[in-house]
Amino acid sequence: MKMDSLWQDYCFLTREMASFIARQELDMFYELQDQRLQLQAKIDEAADYSYLQTAEGREMVDELQATDAQIASQLRGSMSRLTQQRKVQRAYHSAYGGPVGGRTDFSG
Repeated sequence: MKMDSLWQDYCFLTREMASFIARQELDMFYELQDQRLQLQAKIDEAADYSYLQTAEGREMVDELQATDAQIASQLRGSMSRLTQQRKVQRAYHSAYGGPVGGRTDFSG
């Protein structure tokens, strides 16, 4: 397989990952990430980075860097939301003994 084709596939998977993480579809995001890691292994095995020296390759690298930064930002936002939800759950659990148990009759 030609290196430009591998890199184009890698770029496509990266774009798709960004699309799915933006929609918070994490299962598909992780599936695409696994596919991209497999493709990265093929690229590393070939150890031919000459495509990246072309004008098209350099443009693709710029796009990949920007898209990876977008994905990282989305992941940080997701982690922040999950951390906040976890804090709320812990606070609720400590205040009321969780959803089952504890005192649930507050009528007096």
